[in-house]
Amino acid sequence: MIFYQDHIFFQRFRPESLTCYYFSHYCLFRLSVCNLSERSCETLSSLLSSQPSSLRELDLSNNDLKDSGVKVLSYGLESLYCKLEILRLSGCLITEEGCKSLVSAFSLNSSHLKELDLSYNNPGEAGVKMLEQLRLDTLRVEPAGVRWLTPGLRKYSCQLTIDTNTVNRNLRL
Repeated sequence: MIFYQDHIFFQRFRPESLTCYYFSHYCLFRLSVCNLSERSCETLSSLLSSQPSSLRELDLSNNDLKDSGVKVLSYGLESLYCKLEILRLSGCLITEEGCKSLVSAFSLNSSHLKELDLSYNNPGEAGVKMLEQLRLDTLRVEPAGVRWLTPGLRKYSCQLTIDTNTVNRNLRL
């Protein structure tokens, strides 16, 4: 069973109502850009720890969960009933503290997790090192916040040549 949620879903349903669904062998929730809060994480956490949970893929990208939301979510992730394989938390304002909660949760549970996406967060060097201990098939942490914005980084630069004879005269350099 696959669920795709967007803003319309949350206008019709409360996140708390997610617990009333019974799942088949594989379930996917895409809840990106849904203005989820810490309270929503409580509901998802209880869903992950319910017996039996068939939720295999959870996309919470681009929600302002922050470290506090991830900590609440981690209570469900550490459950023995949690069979999550893919977790996407891209752009959720997660720092080293949130990484610590995730590593702790997945260390307690002999995890089925194969893929973790923490891109567009700021885990810091220590957070990345903690996450590497999980030995996942796929771990995404780039661009890693401050490191991505370091002056002198030329990954996204290009050479620009301007012909002064043909350039718009209102252009100021």
